[in-house]
Amino acid sequence: MAVQVLEINLVTFPNVADAILANGMFSHYDRPRIAQLCEKAGLYVRALQVRILQMCSIMALNLKVKLFVDSNIFGAALHRVARCKTSDC
Repeated sequence: MAVQVLEINLVTFPNVADAILANGMFSHYDRPRIAQLCEKAGLYVRALQVRILQMCSIMALNLKVKLFVDSNIFGAALHRVARCKTSDC
């Protein structure tokens, strides 16, 4: 619901949406959609900032996945599954 307020403001009152984004009032929202709406509203710097946040989130997730895969617990489970025959699983 709150993100819809941001979307509506980007379409009707871009300056209000810009202020909302500047104050960091929302942390969880559809970043690609908001970045696209920022571009349409002429808020190019804000669109770039939203896209950079999106990229940072993706990179952080990739790091977490890599750490998880490298952990011994997951590695042992992965090796067990790899050795498992389809009839035994």
